[in-house]
Amino acid sequence: LAGLLSVRSAAPDAITEAFLGPLAASVTWRIGDVTDRPGMAEVAAGVDGVVHAAAVTAAPAEEPQFAARVFDVNAHG
Repeated sequence: LAGLLSVRSAAPDAITEAFLGPLAASVTWRIGDVTDRPGMAEVAAGVDGVVHAAAVTAAPAEEPQFAARVFDVNAHG
């Protein structure tokens, strides 16, 4: 694995790093927002590929209140 760039809303926690095990050393972590199009374009410059794994969920009772954010991250992010 040559390297992997991960854009997250927060620094990786111990559970994430433990899950990745030795691969964690190959990850460059960046704090960002997938809905920030100019910021993502800057981060992705020179990257060979992108895997969109960001997701936001809302409980049924919260869905109407957060529908735009859920859609923006999940579909456009």
